[in-house]
Amino acid sequence: MFKNYLTLAWRNLKKHKFYTLVNMLGLALGLTAFIYIFMYVEDELSYDKYHPFAERTYRVDADGLLGDQVISTAQAGAPIGPTMKADFPEVEAFCRFRFSSDLHCLYRPGRLVYVYCPAAK
Repeated sequence: MFKNYLTLAWRNLKKHKFYTLVNMLGLALGLTAFIYIFMYVEDELSYDKYHPFAERTYRVDADGLLGDQVISTAQAGAPIGPTMKADFPEVEAFCRFRFSSDLHCLYRPGRLVYVYCPAAK
C-alpha cells in the first residue's frame, strides 16, 4: 500500500511540475527560515551561560533625559560599582566594561601602548 502512495505521489509530481517546484521552494524556504530563527533564538538565550555564576550576574543600565527624549544606555557612572558594593550586601563583586581612570590605551602600529594621563584638577 505504501508503494502505491509513492507511485501516485511520483506521478503527480511529474504531471504538475510548476506546482511541484513552487511547493518545494516554499518548503525549502520555510525550513531555512525556521533553522535561522531557531539558531538566533538559541544564541540569544545562551548569552553568558558559559559562566559558572551566570544566574547571579547582572548588568546595570542607566536611563536619562536629553531634552524631552529618554536615553537608555548600558553605561552607568564610574562610582556605581563601588557604591553598590558598599551599600548593598547582596553585591558580591563588580566589574566595568569601560574602565574610567587616568590610564588610557593607545594603538600604535604593531603594538598597544598604555599611557598614564592624570586628570586636570
